[in-house]
Amino acid sequence: MLERLVGKNIVITGASAGIGKSTALLFAKYGSNLILTARRESLLEELKKEIIEINPTVKVHIIKLDVTDHAAIKAEFGNLPEWASKIDVLVNNAGLSLGLDPVKDVPDERIDIMYNTNIKGLIWMTQQVLPQMLEANEGHIINVGSIVGFMPYPTGGIYASTKFAVRAITDALRMETLESNIKVSEIMPGYVMTEFGKVRFEGDESKVKKFYEGAQTLTGDDVAETIIFTASRNPRSVISSISVVPNVGSSNSGTYLGVFVALFFISLIFSFIRYNRRSKASISVKKPNNTTPAEAVVVNYPTTANESGYPNDTYPPQQDFVGYNHLGINGAAGSPMFTPPLLRNVLETYTKVRLTEALQIIPPNLVPRLDVSNDSIECLICFKKIPKSQYTRIIPCNHLFHISCIDRHLLRQNGNCPLCSYNLNTDFITQPPPQFPDSHLNHSINVQ
Repeated sequence: MLERLVGKNIVITGASAGIGKSTALLFAKYGSNLILTARRESLLEELKKEIIEINPTVKVHIIKLDVTDHAAIKAEFGNLPEWASKIDVLVNNAGLSLGLDPVKDVPDERIDIMYNTNIKGLIWMTQQVLPQMLEANEGHIINVGSIVGFMPYPTGGIYASTKFAVRAITDALRMETLESNIKVSEIMPGYVMTEFGKVRFEGDESKVKKFYEGAQTLTGDDVAETIIFTASRNPRSVISSISVVPNVGSSNSGTYLGVFVALFFISLIFSFIRYNRRSKASISVKKPNNTTPAEAVVVNYPTTANESGYPNDTYPPQQDFVGYNHLGINGAAGSPMFTPPLLRNVLETYTKVRLTEALQIIPPNLVPRLDVSNDSIECLICFKKIPKSQYTRIIPCNHLFHISCIDRHLLRQNGNCPLCSYNLNTDFITQPPPQFPDSHLNHSINVQ
């Protein structure tokens, strides 16, 4: 797996110390070239020497850069060495927290510094690197967030709000790049014993010691290993988000306990999401006489709550399908792979709130449907309407899909139709396609 990192060009912000430095050293160990940015050039020079000692074959380019300076980002990344013209991985690591103040008492200057560094800097770096990734149709953006992006703590509200923003930006970006091969991930560490604490308390060692007293902490190496693991996955999968906390942790504020419980149930939910097949929906299909193949398919899908399995007050109106790749689910074009009623039951059991109100993660209207009209159809994988004359293929079993959707799915599923057992590689030769209506009643989508 780690051989996938050899020769890759990696950008790491905030690389002079802590998580950034540990990540740079580990990428170098596995043969990646590095573009390293930080405000302290002298520390970058020292890091470059360490990297060359570890692996003399890798290329290293250092940039003295403050990510809050948008103009400097544009200038420096518009003038990279030739070997660094293609960036494979961006690790948005630069970030900080200042002080421990109630929201009402946080000075404006501290608010500006935290927001400019943790949010604007991340956005500007992403905007600088993403266009060339989209052009190459590959790349990976890894944002370093925090567990406080799930659960804030008293006197840390401003910092926590920046990490909430990182989570929102990460999830939105993942959806926005759904139709490309770009990966977007978030790493969410707990307490990490690095220079982060010294920066928070402006070098006051006594305050740093008091803050971390009684808490077992991570090291920069712990988080770096998680980043390396995330970056080295195969092209078919992406880790959407991953939290890393000490094996045994405690804190004065009790943050770990609450976050750990929350993340446990979130992990449980995601396990259902990832491995359960899509819910079955009763579908009646008929094939009119004297029609072309594209016009021959007429599907009547459930229109009431009782037929779909949803509560009467939550059954949604028809809506375009957006995608689920932001959950780390990598079916064809982000196709759904879970049972909505089961997911809803899990959420209501453990959170006592409704899915759409609590997480706002997915549109609940997952009933498979096919809308055949004079000028468009609706893809049975991604549910988007598209002109059938331009972007639609009818595979031999008469199911209708986007060309891009079905091509990606067939490649991953060895030729199996996502809606039935028909195999384009073998069945097309040995047997005719299944006929309507018998083979398509009460079907379910199974996209691995």
